[in-house]
Amino acid sequence: MRNEFLSICRSQPLEGTAQLAGAKNAVLAIMASLILTKGRSILTNVPVSTDVLNMTILLQHLGAEVKFATQMHTLFVDTTDVRHSDVGNAVMKKM
Repeated sequence: MRNEFLSICRSQPLEGTAQLAGAKNAVLAIMASLILTKGRSILTNVPVSTDVLNMTILLQHLGAEVKFATQMHTLFVDTTDVRHSDVGNAVMKKM
């Protein structure tokens, strides 16, 4: 066994601000749950990821109107016209 250690030295207190990104997996669950509602929803602090973009395609396929303002990390979803319940293979393969 090697003698390894971690030396921790005292430093100056940390200060400043940090921008926190939204949790992708939480957003995906929330997006999926929107098909259970009828009407408009606005999600903020939405991370830009392939999974989120694919979920927007899936919601659109089901009939939802989806607009993703990626620069603002804001997702606008209107499920008023969701009428479909089937999803094609091409869409599901991306999920």
